[in-house]
Amino acid sequence: MDLRYKYFGVRAEMIVNNVEVVSKSGFVTLVDLALSVAWAVKRLAVGQDAAFNFTEGAEIIRLRHEGNLITLSSSLKPWTVSVGREQLVEALGEFLRKAHTCLVSDVPELAGNAVIQRFSPE
Repeated sequence: MDLRYKYFGVRAEMIVNNVEVVSKSGFVTLVDLALSVAWAVKRLAVGQDAAFNFTEGAEIIRLRHEGNLITLSSSLKPWTVSVGREQLVEALGEFLRKAHTCLVSDVPELAGNAVIQRFSPE
C-alpha cells in the first residue's frame, strides 16, 4: 500500500491541445497514477471508455470514445478536449514506459515487484 499511495511523489503534467488536463502544480504518487493510466490505456485499446483519478484528490478525468477521437473531461473543471485515440494511447504508453524506467533505475529491486510489473512495458 505504501508503494502505491505514499512513496514516489512527482509533479506530473498532461496537456492536450493547450488544455491542462493534469497540472504539475501539485504532487501525485507515481505508482498510483501509472496504475490508473495503465488501466485506462487497456480499456481505450479495446474500444471502451475509461477514466483515471488521483488518490490525493477528488478529480476524475473521463475518456470517452467519439469515433476516432477520445474526448477528455474533468469531474471538477469546465474544460473538454478531444484528441486522436492512437495519439493519446501512444502518449500514455510513453508515460508508462518512462514511469517504469524511472522507478526501476532508482530502485532496481522494483523490477520484480508485482505491482510495478502491472505497468511494465514488457
